[in-house]
Amino acid sequence: MKYAYSFFTLVETRCLASLLASLLASLLLLHFGTVQADSLFEAKQAFQQGHYEKAFSQWQAVLDSTPNPNRRLEALLAIARIHRRLGVYNQAERLIQTALSLVEQSGNAGYHALLLNEFSKLSLSQGKKGYQAAIESGKQAVSIARNANVPLVLIEVLNHWGNLLTVEYDYNGALETFREALTQLDRYKNSLQIQSQLAKKPEEVQSEIETLRGKILINQVQTLFLKEAELLQFQLGEQAFKASMRALQSALQSAEHQWTDSYKQVFGLLTISQLGIAQK
Repeated sequence: MKYAYSFFTLVETRCLASLLASLLASLLLLHFGTVQADSLFEAKQAFQQGHYEKAFSQWQAVLDSTPNPNRRLEALLAIARIHRRLGVYNQAERLIQTALSLVEQSGNAGYHALLLNEFSKLSLSQGKKGYQAAIESGKQAVSIARNANVPLVLIEVLNHWGNLLTVEYDYNGALETFREALTQLDRYKNSLQIQSQLAKKPEEVQSEIETLRGKILINQVQTLFLKEAELLQFQLGEQAFKASMRALQSALQSAEHQWTDSYKQVFGLLTISQLGIAQK
């Protein structure tokens, strides 16, 4: 009986130790996940603010530490964007191609669309020699994004596609695309899915939504200005300057009801830039 008691005590102790070990592992995993989530938010903020060195080191740390395929894709995409912004095009393309090979294995349609979209931006950054590749990969990105059922991916891809249409002088097509992107963004913001995320992480989610909205609105205003500017090409001097002022004011009024304060400031700088061009 004594041995039986000892045996069951030993089993009970081992079970308790196993339970405690599992609990500790779960707590560590939860802590690591929370720390990493905070780190990702900081990395995204650093990128948006132009602190590329800080963003790079944080994304590289994610890439070095996680086996999660989606996190690795996110990190590769983010680092490729940093290289593109810094003009290191060869390195950006290498990272995109690496990530695309991983996407083929995982079948993640959302990241597939984002990577093609980034390749399109990269190609466009290289001028005329990359223009055709930018159009082709942009079209592919839109097609995949429409079937991926990931709203923010579709919105980001549509925003870039609108820019490509603007480059092609298809101003009406571009404006229609920007309107679709804004409609999709409003629909996403009002969805039940995003409402629960807003309740948990209001600052992070709201920042992501408003940053994306600001980008779309700035592109929309630029396109409206360019569309109006086509009508001004035969006007000279003071006439052109005044007409440019009217075009910019008209463009601003079309978007102002959706504009945040930070993007009003950006538009102010944009206005000065465009007026400088109009006087040349």
